[in-house]
Amino acid sequence: MQPIRLGTRGSQLALWQAEQVQTALQHCGLASLPMVIRTQGDKDQKTPLDRFPERGVFTKAIDQAVLDGQVDLAVHSLKDLPVTLPDGIHLVAVLPRDHWKDVLITKHPLDINRPHVIATSSSRRKAQWKARFPLSQFVDIRGNMEVRLHKFTNNTWDGLILSKAGLDRIGLLPEGAQDLDWMIPAPGQGVIGICCRTEESDTYRNIKGLNHAETWECIHLERQFMRQMEMACQAPVGAIARIEATRMTFTGCIHTPDGKAIWHRNASCPLSEMDKLLPDLCKEARHHILNNGL
Repeated sequence: MQPIRLGTRGSQLALWQAEQVQTALQHCGLASLPMVIRTQGDKDQKTPLDRFPERGVFTKAIDQAVLDGQVDLAVHSLKDLPVTLPDGIHLVAVLPRDHWKDVLITKHPLDINRPHVIATSSSRRKAQWKARFPLSQFVDIRGNMEVRLHKFTNNTWDGLILSKAGLDRIGLLPEGAQDLDWMIPAPGQGVIGICCRTEESDTYRNIKGLNHAETWECIHLERQFMRQMEMACQAPVGAIARIEATRMTFTGCIHTPDGKAIWHRNASCPLSEMDKLLPDLCKEARHHILNNGL
């Protein structure tokens, strides 16, 4: 049997993620081989992420390679994967969730009563930070983790916000990086997702041990919430679902780009009733969106 071909980006982090999928497949008795594919986001390192005309700048080329038969599986950072997938592509599995928090890296203690410059290209991070620290200004920063850390070191910016999982996975989490416990992450943050052709989804879904069931349940809620909110507005959205003992806990938020909090909610329910949790939350969030004219 030929090795399963894994489509991945070529950054150190992306290759690390592909290795985790290789290990998971190996435990299932399957050999695999990573194949690097350059995406639009890799080719254009200057345009801020929220100014690209379409979604999926880090995933579309890899998914197309799956559709074209160049690779068998696509390996993605799930937070980069649009909630509406291309025709013929199916999210078939996720690996266990890693850290889901964002972290702040600074060169000196920040005085929240003074203006400061924060480096991030994420509209979600900008909006949530601005809500707490309205005097802040932002500078867009692009590139892989190593590049962004290098740019931060060689500029006068006061802070840099990055994914804790991304830094920790490749050994670049700086000592003193501050967990932003209050910042709600992007849906799917800290999760590695695996996509395949729709007609092959049953084959890969039935590989025992490839999909992590608890993470799957959580990201399903997060991505469903994101899908519902994208239908209602383009405002920055955060969502995190967690299973704690016998309960599902969900936290979601919506902000305007300038940091105004439109909606923020914590909710929980027994696992047996989690299908009832999201409809009411989405209805409530859409009501707030309409009232704010978004």
